Amino acid sequence: GYIWGDTYEFDQTATLDDILTKVFDEMWNAVQKEGLDAKYQAEGYTLHQGITLASIVQRESTGDYESRRHVAQVFLTRLQRGIVLGSDAIIAYRADQINPDRNKNDMSYLNTIQCPWNSRRCAGLPPTPISTPSLASMKAVADPTDTNDLYFLTGDDGKMYYATTEAGHNANIRNYCKELCKVL
Repeated sequence: GYIWGDTYEFDQTATLDDILTKVFDEMWNAVQKEGLDAKYQAEGYTLHQGITLASIVQRESTGDYESRRHVAQVFLTRLQRGIVLGSDAIIAYRADQINPDRNKNDMSYLNTIQCPWNSRRCAGLPPTPISTPSLASMKAVADPTDTNDLYFLTGDDGKMYYATTEAGHNANIRNYCKELCKVL
């Protein structure tokens, strides 16, 4: 989560320390330029927690900035209320660490992953980022949408659907997620 995604050029004599210092410095420069550390602290989160949440937003949103902001707010609201995040991306990340060759269509791992990585059973953030977040995802966590939504999903059409209640979420599953959600 801390290796800033970009294209880098290094001399052939560059050491691993040189390379890691460069990519970590690039991440830190982006954090400082956007004032993200202070913005996360204003929301009650450390920089590590903000980056961890941004990594989840990165994996869970459809990619446009507004969906990232909306997903960030859903997760922030859940964290503030002590509700599990319910992010399958977190569970899949851990399942991939345990067995990188697993059948990605076999969803039985959802029931085998333990805390703190099982975001369906355990409240709070995972211990580490699950991906390298983009600057847009990190900014979305610092500036989330103002909403009361507690649920979201990506429908079969690739669009994001949000709901404030579990009943609304279940209706979104029935109406918009017949294929993608049937494996769950």
